[in-house]
Amino acid sequence: MRRRTLSSHISIAALPALCGAIALLGGAGAWMCRSHAQVTGPSTNTLATNTSAEATPSSSSPSTLRFPAPGTAPASPSAGETRRAGGDDAAAKLPEAGRYTPKLSSLATAPDWKQLEPYQRTMTREEFVRWIDQIYAPSGAFWRYAEIDAKAETLTLYGEAGPAPATNAPASAAGTPPATNRPAEAPSAPPAPRTRLFTLHFARDATDVRPRPVHFRPEKEAPWTLPPRDPAKPLDGVRILLDPGHIGGDWAGMEERFFQLGVGKPAVVEGDLTWDTCYHVERELKALGADVAWTKGRGEPSTPLRPKDLRDAAIKLIADGSGYYPTPPTAQDLVKRLNREANSLFYRTAEIRARAVQVPKFKPDLIICVHYNASPWGYERRAMLNDVDRLVVFVNGMYSLGELANDDQKFAVMFRVLARITPLELNVSDRVSAEMAASLGLPPETYRGSQTMRQMGANPYVFARNLLANRIFDAPVVYVEGPYMNSKTSYPRFVAGDYEGERKIDGKMVPSLLREMAQCITRGVVHYFTQPPRNLEGKIPLAGPSDWPWPPTTNDLVPAPLPPFPPPPPPRPPSTNAPATPPAPAATNAPPPAETPPWYAWPPPAATNFGF
Repeated sequence: MRRRTLSSHISIAALPALCGAIALLGGAGAWMCRSHAQVTGPSTNTLATNTSAEATPSSSSPSTLRFPAPGTAPASPSAGETRRAGGDDAAAKLPEAGRYTPKLSSLATAPDWKQLEPYQRTMTREEFVRWIDQIYAPSGAFWRYAEIDAKAETLTLYGEAGPAPATNAPASAAGTPPATNRPAEAPSAPPAPRTRLFTLHFARDATDVRPRPVHFRPEKEAPWTLPPRDPAKPLDGVRILLDPGHIGGDWAGMEERFFQLGVGKPAVVEGDLTWDTCYHVERELKALGADVAWTKGRGEPSTPLRPKDLRDAAIKLIADGSGYYPTPPTAQDLVKRLNREANSLFYRTAEIRARAVQVPKFKPDLIICVHYNASPWGYERRAMLNDVDRLVVFVNGMYSLGELANDDQKFAVMFRVLARITPLELNVSDRVSAEMAASLGLPPETYRGSQTMRQMGANPYVFARNLLANRIFDAPVVYVEGPYMNSKTSYPRFVAGDYEGERKIDGKMVPSLLREMAQCITRGVVHYFTQPPRNLEGKIPLAGPSDWPWPPTTNDLVPAPLPPFPPPPPPRPPSTNAPATPPAPAATNAPPPAETPPWYAWPPPAATNFGF
């Protein structure tokens, strides 16, 4: 496997100018410049830290590619980057240019809040609060930036964070979980002045809900409510965008999505595996009538930027995070950090944002992000195989307080809630994960105690997580993490590559893993577009089979792995401060109501054969 050699795009000789730039930006410039005199040797490079999915670097200050001078208004989004919600309200009062500088994630553009105007009075306050508290910010972080005026039925979103709420709101109705994260009343002390970003007007009740913009099937046209046009093409008219995870090719080493068990052994390159999987997904979907497009080609980046083009943004990230080192770093440490940040901005941030430009151009009804997981494998040329092999599908959610400090991420939450993307993502993720579990027979991923991921509903394979792709792709996203590439069970199938029919691997006749994954994804997508949803607008509780609410400080969401697979998770013990609720008698003679099927049936249903 030929690998691209990383050049030292920031050298020791460039440190004086670098230190001066950091000093102008503020932060750690002084001790960075002092440390330059300590170094006499050549600079070194490091690869970015290994993770299992795209991370989202963010900062509390603007970090676009070219930073505007202080006091100037940021550039407006380009036509390819604007949200497709549309709408224009000349009377909308937005922050005045020059008086408020938007706080943005890395390489993000300032959001246009006018694009949310078409969603005024299209949602009730109770529904909005439920989506925020159950999926997008269970920790209560969103309510540090937003206040609800119950009398006026409005929500005001601010640029700056307010004080943490001291009390919780009471339950809105009997049997309804309380909105535990929303302040019950305004604080008694006068609040500090904050910049208002947007005011949302709620519908008074269900009868007052106005029609909202509808962008995606099956909401625009539910196939199961119409006469079949062609039974052989159930996806006729559906637009699907494929996003194979990572770049692959010569860039796999920089991405740390490349490993070998030894010299001369087959290489595993995630970017190539995901592209081959999407190739088969495209063939299957087109045969069923879908219109399919891609976010990228094979083995090359979508973004024209390279790490050397992102030095300014990397310097800004380092300056904003001046407390990164416990002691003043040497110049060599600074060079390593700067190269690492520039590389990460290239393949984790600029690359994903370049792919997002394709979304409004194609206007898909669904985006399929395909990834394969991995556990730590050691050094590249001394990789190890592990016993872990699991599956997971992500929907957008679980925003932290620091992430919501960025205005573009506040906008993403507002748009995805108001456009009702969440129920669509939950439904398609439910279908696809069920097919993967039934076909591959692997257990679900576990994230015990995680502050950034949370199980959604009774489906143990679906988690909410704030990934860059499923946040900035303005359409429903099914974000698949397939089997572990370095697991003892799946590695032999990965290195076997793509092939027709079946081969004997580890004593079993099995098809190509890439084609099996493609068929699982396709079957789940067909179910999503052709069958009524099992989760109707989230009316079935989404918080999962446990006490309400989960403590936001611990987020103890999923029990420890329970061999053998797949027994259902045991119930959580009752709180020591409350009497235990006696178990209800089992209704052995009463079948479940036919009109309310479970959102997720355990064990997974058998995969439906669509002729693959």
